[in-house]
Amino acid sequence: MNIGIAFEGVVAESGTSSKLSFEGFGTQLPTKEIHQAGLYIKILRKQKHVVKVITKATVSEAASQWLHSRHLSIDVTSGEHRGLDMLVDDDLSELLPHAGLVRHLLLFSSESNRQQVLPRGIQRVNDWWEIYNYIREGGF
Repeated sequence: MNIGIAFEGVVAESGTSSKLSFEGFGTQLPTKEIHQAGLYIKILRKQKHVVKVITKATVSEAASQWLHSRHLSIDVTSGEHRGLDMLVDDDLSELLPHAGLVRHLLLFSSESNRQQVLPRGIQRVNDWWEIYNYIREGGF
């Protein structure tokens, strides 16, 4: 299965309180990993799933370095969604344009989206364990 996951909000916490400036990139990135994201990414890759981190073009190089510093050498792409079987994001507005194009759309629950009503075809997940179980129980 080809899985695309958003960097900020799914792999790494977003929010100004936990940001660290990456010199030379003109941007700031979170310093704290979402609980066990790295562990589950490694498990999925070991099970032969293709996992790509999707982020904005302005932070893709810095995100790649951030992941590498945590021993997660995976592809980082800026906005590339072609060929994905699953997309996980904490921003509903990022998922909506892919309805009907990406088979499995998962909204990673957060304080900012917890009250949003989900349209048909988008599933809410609360943590990485639920993402993993969704994939495992689907037989992918």
